[in-house]
Amino acid sequence: MLRLYLLIFVLGFLGSTVYGAYWYYTDTQNRIAILRENNTKLEQAAATLQQTVDTMSADAERNAELNRELTAALQKAEQGLDGLRRRLSQIDLTQEALNYPADLERRIDRGVERLINDFKNDTTPVSSDQP
Repeated sequence: MLRLYLLIFVLGFLGSTVYGAYWYYTDTQNRIAILRENNTKLEQAAATLQQTVDTMSADAERNAELNRELTAALQKAEQGLDGLRRRLSQIDLTQEALNYPADLERRIDRGVERLINDFKNDTTPVSSDQP
């Protein structure tokens, strides 16, 4: 009877050891599969993040360049405005109108004509030759 109990104990011990090893193996394989999937997702997220950072960096450089261009254009416009202010401060329109009315009228007409042509050029849609 002791042999039977000893045999049952040994078989139970071996069975539980084999089952424990089997469970450990399958659990480890499942964890490896999950970790592999997570690693793939993490690599994709890192690639997307790097692409976003690159895009933002390129956008920042482009915005900086556009800001420099706008600043240069603003300075040029301010210089032109300063020139106009300086010229207008030198001109006495009342005296010119009294002394040279025909000349002043001709100059104003030319300026208005140029302004109208500029408006027409700016607002006329570009026609395409395609049917």
